[in-house]
Formats: sequence, C-alpha cells, structure tokens
Amino acid sequence: MTDKRAAIFQPLRDQLVTALETALGIANKGKGPAWTGTPATAAPVPSPSELVKSEQITCERCGAIAVHLIFADNARNVGELEDYARKMYAIYQKVNVPTWIIGAPQGIPSNDTPSLTMKVWSKRQAAKRFLPNAFNSKLDALLEKHCR
Repeated sequence: MTDKRAAIFQPLRDQLVTALETALGIANKGKGPAWTGTPATAAPVPSPSELVKSEQITCERCGAIAVHLIFADNARNVGELEDYARKMYAIYQKVNVPTWIIGAPQGIPSNDTPSLTMKVWSKRQAAKRFLPNAFNSKLDALLEKHCR
C-alpha cells in the first residue's frame, strides 16, 4: 500500500516542490525539482485483526468511565502513535472521555524510563515524553476532579 501511495503522491510532490522552488527563486532550470529524495517510509499500520490493549479507568465516586488509556506497545515515534490514533478513533470517540495513547518505553522499562504519550481526546495535544510516575500523577489529578 505504501508503494501505491508513493506512486500517486510522487508527481504531486514534484509539482509542489518545483512551484515552491520557482516562487523562491531557486528553481532547477526546468530539470525538475532540485530535491529528489524519497519520502521517509512509515511503519505499517497495525492490521485490523491485531488486538490493542486499552484500559478504561472509572471514577471511584460515581462509577463512570473517567479516563481511557490505549497502550501502543509498538509505537516508538509520533507517526506510529498517529497510526494507533487512527485505528482506535471510533472507540475513543464513542467513549468520549479524556484519552491518551501511551507508546513503548524508550529504554529498559522502569519508573525512570519515559514513554512517548499523546492525548487524543477530547482536545488533542502534541506528543510528550512522560515518566510513569509523572503521568500517573496527572491521571490522579484528573480523577480527583471528576464529578465534582
């Protein structure tokens, strides 16, 4: 599928690069775009049959779901977190509570090993590295405010 996308988007990319180079005065004199690199290949999107671990944390006071966590055990960068976000969108949209995707630990798993984490619902935020204890403190604060 990646090759098919590349075949579709390569001519568009070349036209865009040529137009930008022309506008900026750095055109390659009709020889096509000066930049001829290939786009970085993305990690394959998890297959539809792959099970993705997730956890819904309920409020101790009212019993309602307060937080949804999705564990992207194979995600090591933002692009891979985005793959999980696309795959799980229908689920976290339906649950409609604050949702984070937690990537693989960036090193040997311990309390001192950060993971790339991205809030995807209800207001999407940029991915950030969190140590487990710091992220747990963030969740505790959110749960403390739930239904008050």
